Amino acid sequence: MLRTQILASVCCLLIAVSSLVDSRFLDQDEEARFKRQTADMRLSELHAIREILNRLPTGCSQYACGLVDIFRSGRRKRAAEWLSKTFSNGKNSADEETSH
Repeated sequence: MLRTQILASVCCLLIAVSSLVDSRFLDQDEEARFKRQTADMRLSELHAIREILNRLPTGCSQYACGLVDIFRSGRRKRAAEWLSKTFSNGKNSADEETSH
């Protein structure tokens, strides 16, 4: 009987220690993942800036010099344009598709 209690105690202790050790390293994994994601985003941003600067015409003082249209890019702007085209002048999008 004493042997069974000792075995059960040792098993519980091992499970408790293993879960504590495992949970201690979970925070480090999430932090490392966040750092990698941040580094990847920064790297892609730098690649984009480099490509824009490589394509700039000489003598241009504006950023991106008209190569990037910030008013046409983006999901919200495209959705707004789609809505305005769809519901402008009382026309339905189905009417526009059949008229072509």
